[in-house]
Amino acid sequence: MARVVGRFAPTPSGYLHLGNLFCSLIAWLAAKSQGGDIILRNEDLDRERTRQEYVLQARRDLDALGLFWDQGGEEGGPHAPYDQSQRFA
Repeated sequence: MARVVGRFAPTPSGYLHLGNLFCSLIAWLAAKSQGGDIILRNEDLDRERTRQEYVLQARRDLDALGLFWDQGGEEGGPHAPYDQSQRFA
């Protein structure tokens, strides 16, 4: 059976809200409960509203919840880049 891989890809056009945090927790639990990996990716295609401060604060918020990522962010990984805008560059 293939290894489970989950992802959470917030849009950094504002601070995370409870709905984002709930979705991140569900994605994280679904992957980890099956021994899988979880990837953090930034859905940063809206260049007008995307801000680096939102990316950094989202990471701090997720870290504070104890959600740690196997790939993405500072972890890097084999499926980089983890900023969606860089995939089209």
